[in-house]
Amino acid sequence: MAAPPPIKIDNMRYLLNQLNRAAEGPEINRAFKELNFKAGEIIADAAAPKAPRGDEEDGGGLQKRANYKVKKDRLMAQVTVGTKSYSKRRGTAGNVGAYSGIVHYGTGKGLLGRRRKWLFNTFVNKYEKITRFYEEEIPKMIQKLIN
Repeated sequence: MAAPPPIKIDNMRYLLNQLNRAAEGPEINRAFKELNFKAGEIIADAAAPKAPRGDEEDGGGLQKRANYKVKKDRLMAQVTVGTKSYSKRRGTAGNVGAYSGIVHYGTGKGLLGRRRKWLFNTFVNKYEKITRFYEEEIPKMIQKLIN
């Protein structure tokens, strides 16, 4: 299955500068951070149940929604999986963050050699929903800031 093209806004910095002037302050940055955060939440909520099951003592637990972090950024929506809490048993993947990367990209050997791109596949499946979300929310946000 071919990946859909990324959502692209030409001259994003120019748009932000113009909206910043219209909004007379940093409100636009906060608004875009919140908008991108909500888009990331949509992906994280849908991806968590689709994650491969792992032994929580071995750094698994990829299906726990609490392990999905959504970054608040004004230019992008970013979802990462993992924490810094280390596993009780040494010699394993170490933490959920390392384990999630190994599961997502594979290692080339053993059971973890198989790639299981659940996060990327969730984005591909939710692409239309995310596109509609931005198409609906950006005009609302701009209208709110300009008025």
